[in-house]
Amino acid sequence: MNAPTLHPRDLPPEILSALEEALKITAWRDGAPKRCPRRACRRDGACHLKLDANVAHDCGGHLSARAECNAVDMLTFIHRLATRNPPNPAPDFELPDFNAFD
Repeated sequence: MNAPTLHPRDLPPEILSALEEALKITAWRDGAPKRCPRRACRRDGACHLKLDANVAHDCGGHLSARAECNAVDMLTFIHRLATRNPPNPAPDFELPDFNAFD
């Protein structure tokens, strides 16, 4: 049995944005901008991939399977970090008046 296919429209905007950034970083590390048919990617040496919720995209630089896995690993790390270490609550004390030290 095959796993269901995930389409960008199925992702919340925050996740889609994080995925876009992870793919850009891993594309750069994989050397994809040098292989990409997009002039901007080759010129800048950086991926200019834009994920749109309504369109399935493919990197023109042809990411390797390892690079795609690295992008997933980045997102997994961020998720685990965020869920295991929730933000600290606001402090119960007042900050000192730093102007008093002038």
